Amino acid sequence: MIIVTRKPVVAKNISTNNIEDNRGLANRMWQFAYFLAFAMEHKITLINFSFAEHAEHFEGTRKNLFCSFPQIKVPFAININWLNRMFKISLWFKRISKGLRRRIPRLNSLFSFISIKENYFNLDKKENYELITKYKIVFIEGWKIRCNRTLIRHNHAVKKYFMPRNKNIENVENIIKPIKKKHDILIGLHIRRGDYKEYAPQYYFTYEDYVLFIMKIIKYFKDENNIAFIICSDENIDQALFEQFPCYYSTGHYIEDMYILSKCNYIFGVCSTFSLWASFFGEVPLHTIENKDFNITKEGFKIYQSL
Repeated sequence: MIIVTRKPVVAKNISTNNIEDNRGLANRMWQFAYFLAFAMEHKITLINFSFAEHAEHFEGTRKNLFCSFPQIKVPFAININWLNRMFKISLWFKRISKGLRRRIPRLNSLFSFISIKENYFNLDKKENYELITKYKIVFIEGWKIRCNRTLIRHNHAVKKYFMPRNKNIENVENIIKPIKKKHDILIGLHIRRGDYKEYAPQYYFTYEDYVLFIMKIIKYFKDENNIAFIICSDENIDQALFEQFPCYYSTGHYIEDMYILSKCNYIFGVCSTFSLWASFFGEVPLHTIENKDFNITKEGFKIYQSL
């Protein structure tokens, strides 16, 4: 059994409401996805109460008693307070287990505690996955835990687990279907600003910069007929800034923003696990915007299957 005991670190001083709601969503999804794929591969029970804040939005977790794999399904949506309470209990259980292991040496073969802080920990390596599979209960934490080969093998099951609720899918379809009837190519533009002003200033661009980015993208696709953009952002957009272009806008709900990007033909955006997840989920080519003078190249497009 694997028990996740810490949430991925997210940027501080986040100023906008949408980001506040969305705090760490994509990081937590990627972390959960790796643990989930590993559990599927090795037929291990996984419990992840740390996903409590976002559990209500996904089919794999919203009626899942312990935010677990295999799922323990109930006929009602799980309350976030229950999951947060259980997360605190799991931390208490971890402390008790550490104390018991110190006092009773024969319990060393029962419990293991893994905390990854600096170097990447690759669960695809035999010596690493054996550190987990040889114990009955493993308390694990760390953002830099990966198993890319395993995730790629189980990507369809992982995506099914993270399928959004029907109401979010319907909201996305209501926007996307009419646009695709009118336009041949739909380009998702992910404008992330909010926390990046302090957290990643090299990727913090003005709206005027994004106007120039759109012009550059239109020029690159000049031989394509009838393209359009759908814009997602962590801030409220002044649509007048982009009225000269064929632009549409998502709902502003962070789940729907992520999944509407996954329905586009291409995605452009600064380096962010949010847009990387959209590329992964929808198998959509993503071109990152690395700086103000970035060049669009065929080689720059990538469908992300892992981090």
